[in-house]
Formats: sequence, structure tokens, C-alpha cells
Amino acid sequence: MLSIIRSRRLFAGLLLVFFAPLLLAASVAELGTVSVPIADDSEAELARALSAAFQIVLTRLTGTHEVANLPSLGKLRSHAKQYNTLFGYARDPDGMRTLRADFDLPAIIKVLRERGVSVWGKERPEVAVWLVFTDATGRHVTPEPATREVFDSLTRQATIRAIPLRPVTYDAAGPLLGSATTEDELFAGLGALASRAGAPARLVLLIAPVLDGSGWRARWQLAIDADVQQGEATGELPIPLVVSSLDKVFDSVAQHYLQSVDTGSPGVIDLWVEGVTSADAYGRALNYLSHLDVVSRVEVLGVEGNTLTLRVMAHGGLPALAQGIGFGQILAANPDSASHYRLLSP
Repeated sequence: MLSIIRSRRLFAGLLLVFFAPLLLAASVAELGTVSVPIADDSEAELARALSAAFQIVLTRLTGTHEVANLPSLGKLRSHAKQYNTLFGYARDPDGMRTLRADFDLPAIIKVLRERGVSVWGKERPEVAVWLVFTDATGRHVTPEPATREVFDSLTRQATIRAIPLRPVTYDAAGPLLGSATTEDELFAGLGALASRAGAPARLVLLIAPVLDGSGWRARWQLAIDADVQQGEATGELPIPLVVSSLDKVFDSVAQHYLQSVDTGSPGVIDLWVEGVTSADAYGRALNYLSHLDVVSRVEVLGVEGNTLTLRVMAHGGLPALAQGIGFGQILAANPDSASHYRLLSP
């Protein structure tokens, strides 16, 4: 049971669970809700845990795990208590005691934008992931009792960063595990397989022991649309190596989308939405657009036939609005006009 300590509003939900149905594959809920380990009930430990949770929220919103290196945040990083709206205690599936904290997301986003920091909202691209872990028993794609901890580190870090993932099963990558005779061949084969995936971003991550037995090596390839990046790193243990590698990868994913639009400058866009054939469709289109993170206001200019004409104020203007819409499955873009969309069937 969660012991509620204080609250200004109802605790809205739990953290994302990786193996649950991916209902939030393109819209991540509860960016302001975080769970972190806590050792005891002391005020000092509570302050430490709240601060750690707040840093995670700032990382999610800014798209970088190096929040401490952002000079524009200044003293904001030390104001966890000011922005905390609720906290409570629970235990995770392993029995570890945790603090779950909820933060005032609109207020944090407002102050970030006032300081000129681009904000990564809840509309995010799905990342398809091929994680291959190699140990003395062979290559592994799906979690097995002996390798589950390594794979769990992937899902845990994705939850911390609020990145929606599409896990790839053994059936999709299995043939390559047996046919690839070298790591280079496996890496290239998985990269080719990833290029055919439908997800906006595709990650291939290999974790294997260093040949001389001195530690572990990570190799990754991240493809976002036509942009392909590769990297590698070494470490003493596989799990910290997975976490540090994913932080670099997730930073790259966030920065790719943040740099493609200026989400700090507001803009007014006239938008046309076709396929609005009923009152329900009318409400669905308005509700969807008004809840996009970049949108601050939606005004109806008129309805003609089955076409709805709207005036939308959005941070970043049309590029940011189009990017947010593109991650969802509600409106389809008209290839001949950047401001025309079609409402998809529910």
C-alpha cells in the first residue's frame, strides 16, 4: 500500500511498466511522476530522494542526463520541494523501499521556457530496440533467468527517461544469432534488420565481454529517420555499461527532435482538419490538439462540410506542432500541405 504523506491533488498514476501493453507508445504519460529508492524516514533522506526524483523530471523534460551542466537551470535544480505536489512510500517488486513523487509539471515547463530551455513534452517517438547480450553461455535477445538482470536494466532506464520502447523478440532476431560468425557480422545484420522496422527510431545495442577478460564492451547503432549514429564504450560490469550507453543514446534521440524545432518560441498556425463527420469526431480532434504539450490554445474558426478550421497557438510554431502530431495516430498529414490534416478513424 502507498502511504500518502501530503497531497495537493490526486496521485495520477504509476510509472510506465515496460512489458505492459504499449498504449503510450507515442504519448508518454506522467512525466512528472518518479519513483526512486529511499533508505529511511529521516528528513535528510527524504530531501535527498526528492532531489534525485526532481533531477529525473528535469532530465526527462530537457532531454539530457547532464542536467547539472545546464547553466540556464541555475538554482532550479535545488528547488525539488517547491515543485513537489505529492509523495508517498511503496515497495518495488524486489522488495526495495521506494519514494514515489509527483511534481508540478506545468509550473516546471513554464519556468524552463522562461529561461530559454527547449522542453521535450510527452509526445515522443517510439524506439525499437535490439539488445543482444553475450556471455559464456552464448548470445541472448530475450530475458532468461541468467540474463534477466541485464535486460531489466534496459527497461528500467527507459522508464527513468520516459522513452517508449518496442522490444524485439527472439523470433525477429534469432536467425542472426546463429548465422553471424563474428560480432561485426551480427552488428551489421541487426542494423539492416532495424532499418526495416516501422519505428521512428531504431537502436541496436550489443553487450559482450572484452576479449582479454578485462571488462565489457558496448556497441550501438542509433538510426532516426535517415540519420545513423554509432558509438561504443567499455566498462567493468555489464549493467552500468548498459545504463551509461542508453543515457547517451536517449540524449541523442531527444536532441534530434528538440533541435529540429524551436519549442521555446510561440507561433500561431491556421490548421484544417478533414474527416470531421460527427460531433464525436469534432470533440476528438479538438481534445487531441488541445492536449499536445506544445499547444497552449485552440480556437475554432469555422466548420465547412467535414472540414474543421482551427487557429492553434503552439510553442515552436508549425514545425513543433507537426512533429507532435506526427508521433500520434489521430491525425494524418496531407503530403501536399503542411497545415492540412485528416482525422483518422478511432
